[in-house]
Amino acid sequence: MSGKWIFFVLILQSLMSVRDCRSRPSQPKSLGAMIIDRSYENLTVAVSSQDTFTVVLDEVPTSGYRWQVALPGENWIILVKDEYRKGESAGIGGGGKHYFTFVANKTGQTTLTFINRQQWEGGEEGDRFSVQIKVQ
Repeated sequence: MSGKWIFFVLILQSLMSVRDCRSRPSQPKSLGAMIIDRSYENLTVAVSSQDTFTVVLDEVPTSGYRWQVALPGENWIILVKDEYRKGESAGIGGGGKHYFTFVANKTGQTTLTFINRQQWEGGEEGDRFSVQIKVQ
C-alpha cells in the first residue's frame, strides 16, 4: 500500500471513532440500576425488592430552590444517597442535577413526591414531581 492510502485509511478510522463516541449517550456514574427522570412523571415504576434506583432532577441551587423528597412512612423504600452534582459546563450560578438514590426494601406500592422549594422557613414552593414505585 502506498503512503497516501495508509494516510487515507487512518483518517477514515479516526473520523469513524469520533462519530461512534458522539452517538453514545453519556451515562451517569455509579448511580442505581434504574434511572428515573421527569419523563416518569405520575407513572408507576416496578422494581424488585433490594433493587437500587436513582431519581435525577434538574436543579439550580443559586436560585434558592432545592429538591426535597417526602418519604412515605412505610419502610418500602429507603433513601441511601442524596447529592447535588454541578453540570460539567455550568459556570458560576449554573445548574446541575440532584440525585436521590434509593433501595427497594420490601414489597408494596407507594408514591415518592419531590418538592422544589426554598430552604428557609416559610420558603416558597416551586415545582413538584411524583412517581409511583411498586416493589415486587
